[in-house]
Amino acid sequence: MKEDLPISSFKRTKTIAKSAMKISAKKALQYSKKPFMSSENYLKENNKIDNDIANILFENISLLKGTAVKIAQALTLHNMLPSSMQKELSKSYNNIKPIDKSLVIKVLKNEFKKDYLEVFEELNLEPFASASLGQVHLASSFKNKKLAVKIQYPSIDKTIQNDIKLMKKFTKFKKNILSVVEEIEEKLYDEIDYEKELQNNIWAYESFNSENIFVPKVYKKYSTKHILTSSYIEGKDLNSWLLTNPSSKNKNAIANSIFEVFIQSIFKHKKIQADPNPANYIVTPENKLALIDFGCIKEFNNEFIKNYTELLSIYKSSNKNKVLKSYMQMGLIKNIDDIDDDLFQNKILAFNKWAVEPFLTDEYKITKKYLEKGVKFADIFVNKPFLIVKDFVFLDRTFHGLFSLFEKMDVVIDMKSFRASVGLDT
Repeated sequence: MKEDLPISSFKRTKTIAKSAMKISAKKALQYSKKPFMSSENYLKENNKIDNDIANILFENISLLKGTAVKIAQALTLHNMLPSSMQKELSKSYNNIKPIDKSLVIKVLKNEFKKDYLEVFEELNLEPFASASLGQVHLASSFKNKKLAVKIQYPSIDKTIQNDIKLMKKFTKFKKNILSVVEEIEEKLYDEIDYEKELQNNIWAYESFNSENIFVPKVYKKYSTKHILTSSYIEGKDLNSWLLTNPSSKNKNAIANSIFEVFIQSIFKHKKIQADPNPANYIVTPENKLALIDFGCIKEFNNEFIKNYTELLSIYKSSNKNKVLKSYMQMGLIKNIDDIDDDLFQNKILAFNKWAVEPFLTDEYKITKKYLEKGVKFADIFVNKPFLIVKDFVFLDRTFHGLFSLFEKMDVVIDMKSFRASVGLDT
């Protein structure tokens, strides 16, 4: 039996509190066993308890949906959780428990003001995908076109404000996680507006749909503020496709298509798909890339892209004045004098060297070792004396999310196009 989506602040707080109590009990058990176990056995027990905690978290975010799922997705995408939790919570990309069929019928009736079988020839009431804000159903039009119908969970908009307040309270002492929550807060209200997503999808279709990259076509006549209908694309989401053990050649081709879209998005269109999680990439039976879900598009102004490009081009430099002048132009620092030699040498230059490493050769393979090096820089730009430039932090995290994906795929990325875009010479 599918559980009702808790809407009220009281019910959602109660759900989170129950989860917190269960996790606290698990952690207490974990610590109580430590004095009586060898280091090896304690590590095994620790991993088991972390897995149990991950199961508790997934069950609860699956019930809460919305904000809770978005935060779980962001934390896994940016590798901010223990590895034992990453696997379980990564299911939040497209495996959330669906709402009840009767509720689906009610939503369709409310949105279209008529029976759904007057709108579609057929519609499967069991979704083929379900995620943070809605679930997707296979349908067919009266002209026999296969359609993907995304239905927003009812009243999800009412849960956002209270959830964000609660999450900020829990994460106020973790600046890197708090900044993720604030990013999500900015995006969520865009993502629940399916009329806006329809326009975003049209932009993506016109910008990227080609022989090798597919973007579904959206249908306004079958869409509303809470329902979005597009052409159905046959294929598997990226994580499911990887489980089929595709060849290195095909994996490299898909990864490089993803990266090429990302480069064009930044430097040509100055706006990107703001949610690069694996469920938003579909691989067709012909091993071609398809892009889906344009609920939130992040736009950048010309000045930001100009400053960002210049900043990337000086990452190789060790000239303090030159580097800090570019940081100041980007808005990351107020004055060059705010940065002492120790901070410059041990933080800024170290970060720059790490950040630019993949782009200094024609091809680069993202490794776990490379990503682990970057963990120490996770909150560098959200602490004083640095000024928070939200667009910069967002783009930096998006890069990290993509690179984490490429590490998981075990692929080699062609960097020539990126280097040409920012003027990086080897």
